[in-house]
Amino acid sequence: DLGTRGEFRLSLNWKIKNQLLELTTIDQNGPSVAFIRIDQESGAILHSGTNFVGASISGHWDFAVAEGPKMTGGFLSSEGTQGKFSMQLVPQSNDTMALRVGSEQLATVPMMRKAATY
Repeated sequence: DLGTRGEFRLSLNWKIKNQLLELTTIDQNGPSVAFIRIDQESGAILHSGTNFVGASISGHWDFAVAEGPKMTGGFLSSEGTQGKFSMQLVPQSNDTMALRVGSEQLATVPMMRKAATY
C-alpha cells in the first residue's frame, strides 16, 4: 500500500490456472488467505478464506461492477460474531489500484504494484 510502503500487502496468484485463484493479504496484525473459484453448477465466482485468528470470510465476486471487481459476503469470528463484509479492487492505472475493504464502513487503501526484483 502507498501509505505504509508495504505494511499492508495483497497478492493474487493462480493455484490452478483459470480455475483457482489465491488471494493473500498481510497487514499489521497478520495474514489472511482466501481462494476464489468458479462454482461449476451455478457459474458463481465464490470466495472462501480465513485470517490469522481463525475468522472466516465467504462470499461471491461480481466482475461486472463498473468500478472494478467486488466481493460481497460475510464474516464469522472464532468467537461467533457474524457480520457483512465486502472487498473491491478498483483499478487506478496499470500499476495502482484502490482496495475498498470492510464490514460496516469501507476503508479505502491506495495500492501500488511492487517493483519486480530479479
